[in-house]
Amino acid sequence: MGIFKALVSSICLFAPIMARAETTVTLTSDPFNEVLRDAAQISGVIVAGALRHGTAPASGEGVTLTADLPPNWSGNRICARVLSADGRYEATNEYDLSDDWNGGVSELPFPTQHGDTLSALPPQGLAIQISAGNCQSGLHDTAIALWNPRGQMGRAQILINSFRADEVFMYLSDYPDAVRCNPLEEGGMTAFDYSCALPDGIKGEVEVTLYRVSGGKPARPSELRLWLGSAN
Repeated sequence: MGIFKALVSSICLFAPIMARAETTVTLTSDPFNEVLRDAAQISGVIVAGALRHGTAPASGEGVTLTADLPPNWSGNRICARVLSADGRYEATNEYDLSDDWNGGVSELPFPTQHGDTLSALPPQGLAIQISAGNCQSGLHDTAIALWNPRGQMGRAQILINSFRADEVFMYLSDYPDAVRCNPLEEGGMTAFDYSCALPDGIKGEVEVTLYRVSGGKPARPSELRLWLGSAN
């Protein structure tokens, strides 16, 4: 009987901690906001996402969205935007991050009804942007999303809608050289068409400035503050 009481007391003691761990990130969008269109719908957003891809789930397994979130986002609203390269699938949802968040990787609930479609996309066929603030804000502060974080993870990359630029490159704070971005070769890249891979060893918070050049003329640069954590 004494052992039973001790076990019950332990469960009661740790239950609040377990509950907090399970509700670190709470989905606030109700219903879950997603659409799979018959034809592409392209927005004017230049930065489509910043993420790493894992291995596609096996048949019958669901897709998983996690993110490496900085500690100074604790208690804040988060926006997650998911966009397929062909512009047909799009999801935009908001989450709340717990007040006691100390930084690290956490799962974001992603109850999609189109898991089979998303699982069939190639590694660079999906862009995800995780940003601080609600989805109507400027989305300047961004964290690396981790899509299906299993198996061999790809390099951290920023996916860009270049608007048919001839050249795309970026500069990172505390990194001396320009980083050239590469055009995506898969067909149907209508929502984004360039990948900017982050150099090895870049961690923590970095300021990113993106440049697009068309016909020898540079467009207005795009800037964002990117939290890499230890993801790269």
